[in-house]
Amino acid sequence: MKKLSDKIAGLFSFSSLRIRLQLLVWVAIIPVVLLTVAESMLDRSRKEAEVRGSAVGLVNLAKGSLEQHINNTRSLLLAAAHSDVMQKGDPASLSAFLDDLHKHYPEYANLGAVDLQGNVFASAVPLKKPVTASDLFYFQEILKSRAFTVGGYQAGRITGLEIVIFAHPVFDRSGNMKFILFASMDLIWLNRLWDNIRLLPDSTFTVTDRSGIVLFRYPLTGDKWVGKDMSRVPIVRTMLAEGKGVSEAGGLDSKYRIYAFSETEPPQSKVHLAVGVSKKAALAPINKMLAFSLIGIGLVAALGLFLARLFSNRYIIKPIQALEVAAGRFASGDYSSRINMPGSGNEFNLMGAAFNSMAETIEREIAVREKSEALTKNILETVDEGFIIIDPDYRIISANRAFCEQMDMPLCDIIGRHCYEVSHHLERPCFMDDEECAVRDSFTTGATHRNIHTHYDKENTPVYVETKSYPIKDSTGNITAVIETQTNVTEKRKLEEQLRHAHKMEAIGTLAGGIAHDFNNMLSIINGYAGLMQMHMKPDDPQIPRLNEILAAGERAAQLTKGLLTFSRKLVMEIKTVNINEIVGGFNKMLARIIGEDIELRIITADEELTARVDTGQIEQVLMNLAVNARDAMPKGGALTIETRSVEIDWEFIKIYDYGAPGRYALITVSDSGSGMDATTLGRIFDPYFTTKELGKGTGLGLAIVYGIVTRHNGFIRCYSEPGQGTSFRIYLPLVMDTAEKIEAEQAPAPKGGAETILIAEDDANVRSLIRNILEGFGYTVIEAVDGNDAVEKFRANKDKIRLFLSDLIMPGKNGMDAYEEIKGIRQDTRVIFISGYAREIIQRFGIDEEIEFISKPVLPNELLRKVRKELDR
Repeated sequence: MKKLSDKIAGLFSFSSLRIRLQLLVWVAIIPVVLLTVAESMLDRSRKEAEVRGSAVGLVNLAKGSLEQHINNTRSLLLAAAHSDVMQKGDPASLSAFLDDLHKHYPEYANLGAVDLQGNVFASAVPLKKPVTASDLFYFQEILKSRAFTVGGYQAGRITGLEIVIFAHPVFDRSGNMKFILFASMDLIWLNRLWDNIRLLPDSTFTVTDRSGIVLFRYPLTGDKWVGKDMSRVPIVRTMLAEGKGVSEAGGLDSKYRIYAFSETEPPQSKVHLAVGVSKKAALAPINKMLAFSLIGIGLVAALGLFLARLFSNRYIIKPIQALEVAAGRFASGDYSSRINMPGSGNEFNLMGAAFNSMAETIEREIAVREKSEALTKNILETVDEGFIIIDPDYRIISANRAFCEQMDMPLCDIIGRHCYEVSHHLERPCFMDDEECAVRDSFTTGATHRNIHTHYDKENTPVYVETKSYPIKDSTGNITAVIETQTNVTEKRKLEEQLRHAHKMEAIGTLAGGIAHDFNNMLSIINGYAGLMQMHMKPDDPQIPRLNEILAAGERAAQLTKGLLTFSRKLVMEIKTVNINEIVGGFNKMLARIIGEDIELRIITADEELTARVDTGQIEQVLMNLAVNARDAMPKGGALTIETRSVEIDWEFIKIYDYGAPGRYALITVSDSGSGMDATTLGRIFDPYFTTKELGKGTGLGLAIVYGIVTRHNGFIRCYSEPGQGTSFRIYLPLVMDTAEKIEAEQAPAPKGGAETILIAEDDANVRSLIRNILEGFGYTVIEAVDGNDAVEKFRANKDKIRLFLSDLIMPGKNGMDAYEEIKGIRQDTRVIFISGYAREIIQRFGIDEEIEFISKPVLPNELLRKVRKELDR
């Protein structure tokens, strides 16, 4: 029963060939239907244009008849106005004249005369009571225009009929208006003008006066419309507004039609006409023809569908069923199945031949696939990555040679065992012990996963293995197995350790920078007050030598702080293009004093100019630190050699020595004949705070600072040493093609004082007190502020006196830069000098203008006084 229902459902599904053939018939018929409908639409458009033109012609015909009648009436009144009776103006004679004229022109309901006050004083139809026309449109209009005028609809006040009045002025011989002659036309007679107009069914013809009151409407409907104000009806509103044209709008009966409308000329005789044609009536023949055409097409379609079904059963369905049977046998594994299709030359014979060819091709491809699988297996056996396939029970069902070698096990001991037994020597899956398992993750999520495991080789050395898992899915999307690859990443882990070490160095540098910043504040107090004391002592004061020792110690501490800032990369580098030979040669006297007389100093500079972009002071710091280390390594004397030359580093050099970058470099070699170092010590010499010296004889920062300076110059440094063989440092600095600048010593002028008022902002009370004492000692008036907010308030209270704002940049709450911005808002021309121990941080975070003076901590009296005076005099 189920198979029968499936077959019936298949017959009526979209995938059924019968249904598709029927759809083809419809596809062939649909364009015919569309063309028929399109042609009908074109006919409708042409017919509509024809109707519009016909309506325009009819309205113009009606307009011509009306204008002719108006002109005839005008001529009649004009001729009467020039008669002698009119000139005399006698009411009795005039009434008799008009009565006689009325008999000759019975189409008019009445003829009469109105004086200039609006009173009817003569009439063809006898007056039964006094009649006035002063309130009527034609009377008011003719007084203004002094010309022939057509009035609007009205009920006759003399005859009682529905009329339209035509009026003409009567002038005396001097050109003065004497009275008004009128002719009233019965609307019933007016309707006869359009007896010859023939309209389509459900079409209309409408005439209104200038106010929208209906004078005539066809088809005749008694008094339903005539005399009614229809100015609000859409088509009437359009007629009154536009005068003439064509429009689709609602008519008096609210039906939409195509209207052609026009109006009479001139303005004094304006009457509006409209012919409305029903689109439905006009297009009825076309719609009827379209209906007949579609019915005919439908009959043809039905016949075509019947023939298509009959043909498809015999010539298509049966051959396809034969093909289906053969394909079913082939799909079940009978690759020898072939189709023997009767006849020849038709498409199904070609399909049968194609099927037979396909079967032969598949047989060949199966053989090729088996060969390819063997090749793939051979490839997997030759790669260095371990490769295994794991089933849902976590058993290994395939493994390559590399995996067997990694596990040091034969293949027979691997296949069929659990992966956690083979790889990790565990008795249960890794994830049950909260270990990461890429295989489990791939089975669970259906995605690729990776992690890193630690294995151990035969010598118990840790080997890091990166595993990646890839799910294998069947045609339904179910995961049937997982491929896992294993790669030795021990070298990669070493590189990652180096990167982590670099991050650690960066963190230590940040800490060192913070310590240096706080230490600078203390050094400012020590060196500052010592400098003040020195300024106020006489040259022969016995305390001068002791004070000089304090200043020297403070200077050494400042150099150490500078080294910390250099190591932490928070010191501004004053980069210049200089000759490395000049730096080395010019620093030899200082180096000689550092190493002492028992060590021989040899300086060997290159003959060529070694031009590089460096901070001279920092390169001198490198030489000094290396010289101090060399001196300590040669307590009984020896030789220190500093040599410069140029070298070219290429990829071969990098490959051999495992460092560097291609290019030309200045090589500075600093060698000593000291005690040397073992490999363990050599591996840690650039670590911060690592030292082999006795407690109190070394900070452990000297070589770390050297390393930091060289690195900041885009260079690199290497050390070579063996116990008892001395030590050699090689420093590589990139060369440039620019011209070197001369290194000249600056001679600082003596500080000067002044009498100006200076606002200082410093959160450290001791540093603030020092700055105040220095400035007041040289005549300045000082106002103190403890932070940025206090500075703004103090400036606001003393804005007319303060000449200079001297501020620490980094303070709690409002920093110095924010305080200065507010102060500039109070007085734009305020001068400023900033103080801080974080020079690099200032430039990056606060964006200080290069023209603004800056003082680095520790604050020295002479530098402070010179820069204050310079800023005030600027």
